[in-house]
Amino acid sequence: MLKGVSLTSSLVYAPDLGGQRHLYDESWEFPDFSNRIVALALNPSCVFVYWTISLARRRLIQEHFMADWDALPLCLCLYDVTDILFDGYNAPLLRRVSVDPGTNNWYLHNLPSGRNYVVDLATMNHDRLFCLLRSNMVALPPDRSAASRVKIPFAKPLPSTPIDADPALRKPVRRLSSQLKREGATIG
Repeated sequence: MLKGVSLTSSLVYAPDLGGQRHLYDESWEFPDFSNRIVALALNPSCVFVYWTISLARRRLIQEHFMADWDALPLCLCLYDVTDILFDGYNAPLLRRVSVDPGTNNWYLHNLPSGRNYVVDLATMNHDRLFCLLRSNMVALPPDRSAASRVKIPFAKPLPSTPIDADPALRKPVRRLSSQLKREGATIG
């Protein structure tokens, strides 16, 4: 039997909706054997990160650092891995954010768009970062806002008639049209 997974369930039926009964299981609990961190792109400048650490791994970390889990200085480390074959050490650390040990998710805002990132959940050990979990690589899409778009200048629209095109022809045409109006003739 898997530790932390509830195999008993209380089945609850939703109200009758058009002759159909919907079945819900409200007793599900998140398994306690998962150790992972996931990074998701929300928009061109924001990454959402969530993580889980099992009780067994927490105990192992507590024993290794000889400190209670709630006393460990946890942080999220954001690395830019664009155009890099990332080996865990060769990417620039863009940001380090301290997080509470009771937290299991975080938003990283105001990131450069069009870049690839990896996030580590880490702790400090003698002024060095010690990675506990490493996320997947997440690619932020390029920014398509109006301010970042390339502006292409267009030429002036072509004139609708040849007379409008040449200012030298405007005076004789005006004189001719006014003369025809006096004589009672119409143009066109």
